[in-house]
This record gives sequence, C-alpha cells and structure tokens, in this order.
Amino acid sequence: MMPASTITACDDPHFEAVTLRIRLPRRSFIALAEAHNA
Repeated sequence: MMPASTITACDDPHFEAVTLRIRLPRRSFIALAEAHNA
C-alpha cells in the first residue's frame, strides 16, 4: 500500500480534482490512487 505522502503528492492534478469533486471516502481514494499509479 502506498504511503499517504505519495497519494497527497500525486502529480496528476486532473485525477486529484476529480476525486475531490466526487468526495470519495479515503478508502476509495487510496484504492483508486493505487490503481491509477499501478
């Protein structure tokens, strides 16, 4: 599992904006972030 710092430092602003807009729970955000960076 990625550390929280890696997720926060995600260098994809569009991906961040989308996840923030739909207000995903932290668990779902982490799962999506892992899939996105896989």
